[in-house]
Formats: sequence, structure tokens, C-alpha cells
Amino acid sequence: MEKLRKNERFADTSVAIQGIPAMILKKLKKFLDTQGRKKRKRAERRDASDFLPSNATDLGLVAKILVANFEGLDGITASRAVAAAFAEESEVMASPLNYALKQPTKTSSVDRTNLQTEMTQRVLDEQKGALLVWGEMQDMGTAMTIRFSLPRGSDEKARYFSNEEPLEIPYPIPGQLRAVIISAALSILATSYKGPRKKIAMSLRSHLARMKNLLEQLPEDLSINQNVSILNHFGNAAVASWSLGNKKDLILSETAFDKALAFINKKTRPLLWGRVRNSQASLLEKKGRKTRDSDSLKQAVILYQEVGGVLGRKVRPQEWGLAWARSALVLYRLSSMELEFRELHLKASAEAFDCAIAVFDRDLYPAYWAELMNQYGIVLMALGEHVVGSAMLEKSVKCFREVLKIRTRSAVPLLWAETANNLGAAGFALYKRVSDIRLLKEASLCFEGAVDVFYRTQGYERRVSVISKNLDRVRTLLAQTRELKRSDV
Repeated sequence: MEKLRKNERFADTSVAIQGIPAMILKKLKKFLDTQGRKKRKRAERRDASDFLPSNATDLGLVAKILVANFEGLDGITASRAVAAAFAEESEVMASPLNYALKQPTKTSSVDRTNLQTEMTQRVLDEQKGALLVWGEMQDMGTAMTIRFSLPRGSDEKARYFSNEEPLEIPYPIPGQLRAVIISAALSILATSYKGPRKKIAMSLRSHLARMKNLLEQLPEDLSINQNVSILNHFGNAAVASWSLGNKKDLILSETAFDKALAFINKKTRPLLWGRVRNSQASLLEKKGRKTRDSDSLKQAVILYQEVGGVLGRKVRPQEWGLAWARSALVLYRLSSMELEFRELHLKASAEAFDCAIAVFDRDLYPAYWAELMNQYGIVLMALGEHVVGSAMLEKSVKCFREVLKIRTRSAVPLLWAETANNLGAAGFALYKRVSDIRLLKEASLCFEGAVDVFYRTQGYERRVSVISKNLDRVRTLLAQTRELKRSDV
């Protein structure tokens, strides 16, 4: 009898399904397929990262923060205090390391950054961390310098123009400054992590709300560097929160940067002043891109170039060059927003890249030089569309070819694929001007290689589709050219 009732219920369900319109069934199937894909992706991320703390609120991935011992007096105790602060957060998992990392002693900031990146990447790769927190004790154990390092991602080029700044705070850590450490880490994760960023963003907003009193009064007996560092990190965390949808935090960030600048004399502390000014410029850049406000982008260009002017090419050539590179990138962005001034912005961007490239020796700083040249080639390719003749496009093609001598497919496949795609596009555009069949053949090889690399990497489906279409166009032209040659014979 029970079996009969089950069969009746199944029959009723079948009739109900048959009665549903085909369009609704199609939407239901699409919804179920989407949910299934999301579930599989969550499982893949969880398996790949090999961790899931017991206090996780769902099956999503939880950020693993590695905390190394701080170098110097009381460094182990200090690192445990930092790890304990992170342990209170339900959306992250603190994982203490039983060793310290030493800050490279190179005098050049670019050299230090390169060595730091190599050192921290090894740790992040081995431990499968989402963020590495490390640093050193200062002033006989009464102060800390806290550094934050991200794992190598698909967008490796981002670090060349990042405003990396350590957090400088007193030790023992005052209670009201614990939130600064947490918010600094959460702001980085909220904009770079591929796990549950929504919950991280909510936690970040909560910590920023607790920190508002710091804008009125910072703890007593802080050094100028500590005051500026705390306020600058506060501002950057507020920028990250604003970019994730918390509109009121935009005012917090602007206030924090203004208060930080009030502590600094730019003539006596140009580097410290430059850090905060770069943060302000970065905020204007993000605001301009998000709201498509060209005035904000123009203000960002002015601030970046002001930083370059204060630092000076002869005194601090690399910092000067990076300031001009950042302004060049913003000018390129402006060219796509103000079409009536597109050629003017592109020329200004090319000139700014010329300045930046001049201070980075190809042999001493190959990665920086290659990234600058790659961006320069993109600007020249865009400029080539607006000027008569083929000189700009020829220069663009030459840039990309030189970059590929440094960005090899075996060493940095994604960066190689990006530049190869750029070379294919520039070569294709130049072919339309000069009709050199060798350019088409080169473009075909470049597009094929880029498609192959991006196809093997998750998250590049759209790019694969676009490049594949360009490859089809090039192959069609090649086939037509061969057919014409046969008919001529």
C-alpha cells in the first residue's frame, strides 16, 4: 500500500511538471545549473586551499592569514598578540609561523620590493595563505613595523604600481589600535581575495565604525611616523570599504588623509608626504573610474605629478619614475572617457611613460621596465589610430617585441600572454597600413599562444572569446592572401 501511495505521488509530480510552461522550466533548469556551478567552484577553492576553520559560517572559503614572528626584541610575543587579534574574526583564520622574515637591506625601494616579493611569495606558496603579516620591532621593542604581503596572483603587474606601506604602531598595542591592524588586513583581502569578500567587507565596515574616534584624537605619545601611518592606513581601509559599496566611508577616507598631511612638512619628510599624497591620488583615481568622473581623474594626475616634482628625479629617481607612470595610466584612462580630447590625453600619457621608462634600467629592473614598456606600447597603439602614417604603430610593435624578450612564456605565462595579445593587436593594426604579410603571420602566432595560455587559466573565458575572434579574422585574411597568390600564379 505504501509503495502504491509513493507511485501516486510520483505520478502527481510528473503531471505537475508536464503542466509547467516550457519557458519556466527552462529558467528553472538554468537556475539549478548556475547553483550547481557555484557549489562546484566553492568545493574546488576549498580543496585547493586545504583549510576551513570550525567557526566558518558557511561552506565558503575563509581567508588564511599567516603571521610570522616579528624580528627583534619581544618579536615572538608581539606576533602572538597580532595573531590573537585576527583570531577574533570569524571570516579569517590566523596561522602563526614559528620563524621571522627579515626586511631586505637594499637602499633602493624598488630593489627592496623585488627582494621582499621573492621572499614572501615562497612562504605564501608553501603555506597556501591569503595574506602574510610580518615585520620587525623598533626602538628597543617599544614600537612595531607591520608589513602585509599578498600571494602572487594572475594580475602580477598590479604590484608594480601599488602604494605599499607598512603600518607603524607602538608596542604594546593600545586597545584602540587593534582595529587598525585588522582593518588594514581586511581592506587588502576585501579587494584582492577570491573567497567570501562580502562578509569581509561587512567586518571591515564594522571596524571602521569603531575607529572613527581616531579622527578626533589619536593616542598620546605617538611619533609623527606613527600618526601618519595610522591615519593613512585608516584612509586606505575606508577607500576599500567605499569601493565595496559603503558610500559614507568616502568622507572618512578624505578626512583621514587630510589629517595625516597636517603632521608632515613635505620639505623635510618628502617620502612620508609622498605616501599620503599617493593615497589621495589613488582615491581620486578610483573615484573617477567608478563614477566616470573625468575631473577626479584630472586631479589624480595633478597629485601624482606633484609627488614626482617634490621627490625629484635626481634625488629619488625610481619614486619619481613611478609617480609619472601612475599619472600616465590615469591619462590613458582619461583618453577613453573624453573622446574629444582623446589624442591630447594619449600624447600626454606617452610623454609621461617616456619619463618613467628613462629612470628604470632594463638590466637592473627588468620586470618594472617590461611593465612600463608594455603599458607604453598600449598607449602608442591607441595613438596610432589617430595619427597619419605608421610610425606610432611601428613603435608600438617594437615595444611589445622587446617586452617579450623579458616576459617569457615559461617564466610568466599570463604576463607573456597579455603582451603577446597586445603584439598581435598592434601587428594586425599595422598590417592594415603597410600590408606586410609577415605581420599577419606574427599576429596569428601571438593570438594562438595567448588563447592557449588564457584557456588553461580560470577566469579568462571572456578574454579567450575576444582573442579567438581576432584570431579568426587574421586567419581569414591569411587564407585570402594565399588564395590571391595562387590566382596570380
